[in-house]
This record gives sequence, C-alpha cells and structure tokens, in this order.
Amino acid sequence: MAHRAEQQYFVLKLVEGEEGEEEIAFLDVGKDEELGQLVGMAVYTTPDGEAQREDLNRYRGALMIDSASHEELLDAVQRAMPTSVFVDGKKVAGSVFIRMLKEELGIPIRTPRLIRWPQDRPG
Repeated sequence: MAHRAEQQYFVLKLVEGEEGEEEIAFLDVGKDEELGQLVGMAVYTTPDGEAQREDLNRYRGALMIDSASHEELLDAVQRAMPTSVFVDGKKVAGSVFIRMLKEELGIPIRTPRLIRWPQDRPG
C-alpha cells in the first residue's frame, strides 16, 4: 500500500451503549432544498485546543476527542459523504478533505479525462 502519513488526526467521537462503544460523530449542519440533509464532521490536528473545547461544549451527548487513523477517517467520509469537514474549526469541503487524506496516504488520485461525444452530423 502507500506510505504512512505523518499528519495525525483527532476526531469528535460519540460514546454510546453500556460498553462505551465509540463511533465518529457526524454533525447536522442543516438542510438544503435540493440536497436534503447536510452532514458535517469535526477533525482536529491536536487532541486539545480551542476548537475542541468549543465543540465539546456546543454539542450535547457523550462526546470525546480521540485519535483516528487516516484509513478510519477515509472510510467514514466515504460512507457518510459530509458536505463539510471542520479541520481545527476551519470549514473544508468534504471532497477536498477526501483528496487530502488520499494524498497523505499516497493513494493515487484519478484525474478526470475529457470525453468527446460524437457530433450528430447532418446527412
């Protein structure tokens, strides 16, 4: 596989159940008339900071900040497809965050290529 990424990430996690099962928390960032429910995700580059404290105080529930591997984050964002990822409180498009993770993991990023459709020619 790819080289190991050096950037370490931490994520807002929800702690549920009697056994304290942890899962990455997704945020309700509103609704869009055309897109429907908009989902966000909070990611941090350090385990403690102003953004982390603000998020823990803002959102209700059994929450914690915990480390997350690049693979865990990539899996989560590809499943939930958040429109926004808040990295240390700064809003980044979900698709941009996916690209960042892939680049850090050394996963090749497919570059779209142009397609030429046949022209209808008068005959």
